[in-house]
Amino acid sequence: MFKSLLIALVTLSIILTYTATAEKRLSTGTLFNVKLIQDISSKDYSEGDTVLAEVEESVSVGNQVFIEKGAPVTLSIGSAQDKGYAMQTGWITLNVRDVFTIDNKKIPAKGSYSKVGSGKFRGRDILKSMAIPFYTLKKGKSAIIKKGTIFQAETGQVILVH
Repeated sequence: MFKSLLIALVTLSIILTYTATAEKRLSTGTLFNVKLIQDISSKDYSEGDTVLAEVEESVSVGNQVFIEKGAPVTLSIGSAQDKGYAMQTGWITLNVRDVFTIDNKKIPAKGSYSKVGSGKFRGRDILKSMAIPFYTLKKGKSAIIKKGTIFQAETGQVILVH
């Protein structure tokens, strides 16, 4: 009887110790929403520039928050070209680099968002350019990604919280 009680107490002690020290985990590839906190324009940014954004809503499993709403997200300009002549439009691509966790650790993240400016050089524009030579000097529009734009990204590694 004493031996059975001792085994039960040791087992209970091990279970309680494991539960108290168990890590909570968020898997690689978990999706989260990124929200731009400023306008991004192909006129003002070029490839390699860094831009900050924020997490749109908290990322949690059960009642454990891993990434808080408003946490910083670092983006880089993957490619950018401003508008050009002959109605050439601008374009810009944002790449997600990393995000900060609840315990302020920077972890890799991935995702991208692209935008193309408006204006096209169409067939009828060729006719106009022959009739009006200066028509080819008309520029397209810059690509602008507006503040508040939301797009998806994903975590690039496992997040552990004790």
